[in-house]
Amino acid sequence: MRLKEGTVWLDSHLIAEIFDIDRTVIVKHIGNIYKTGELSERSTCAKIAQVAADGKTRQMNTYNLDVILSWLPS
Repeated sequence: MRLKEGTVWLDSHLIAEIFDIDRTVIVKHIGNIYKTGELSERSTCAKIAQVAADGKTRQMNTYNLDVILSWLPS
C-alpha cells in the first residue's frame, strides 16, 4: 500500500485480497471501468517499479481509492 497525493494506492493483488476475489476478476473489472469511461485511467492508475522474488524489476499498475471503492455497492 502506498499513500500519495492524498489517496491510497494498491495493486490488483491487494485489491483482490481485500475483497476476497480472484485477481483476474479484479483486472477484468478495472478494464471495464476504463473502457466505459466510468473512471479515467490517467488519474486513477500509476505504474511503480517493484523487485520480484527472482530479483528482476517489474512495472506494476497501482490503483487509487476511486478504483478500490468501485467494488462497493452503490
